[in-house]
Amino acid sequence: MVNNKEVGTMSESTYFFILLFMGLMFVSPAFSQQISSHQINIVKEKKVEELFAELLGDTSKEDKIIPEGTKLLSYSLEDHHLILDFSEEIKNYGGTLREQWIVSQILSTGFSMPEVNYITVLIEGQKDYFPEGTIIDTYKKEDWLEERMKNEWKELTKENTG
Repeated sequence: MVNNKEVGTMSESTYFFILLFMGLMFVSPAFSQQISSHQINIVKEKKVEELFAELLGDTSKEDKIIPEGTKLLSYSLEDHHLILDFSEEIKNYGGTLREQWIVSQILSTGFSMPEVNYITVLIEGQKDYFPEGTIIDTYKKEDWLEERMKNEWKELTKENTG
């Protein structure tokens, strides 16, 4: 014999479970977005590490432009702004041309990531000049692209008129 009170009604624990499940359904999209943005940040951080590890690589090799012993001490990527903090060894060179190559490599590496629109370089935690007078402080991607286009145009016209 079935009790009329139990037919067509749910027990309190079943009702609680359904409410809990429905609540999770409403909460879960926001929760999953948080996880996704956190995972995206981890991927971006790994990308920065990999790119600059490759750039710095074995700096003792003759074909490396970055001075020997240079390390990326820290970095941050927030609001499309990449801040790189290099060890003081990055200043162990001489010559304007070499400095231009070093700066170009740092900017090319950083701006190869689509999410980076600005780059600042610190040396031992401070905004500092490179030996030949260059400072990279909130350098804009659009300025870098414009400068590259000018240089490529100069090279192209020099080859065609030379």
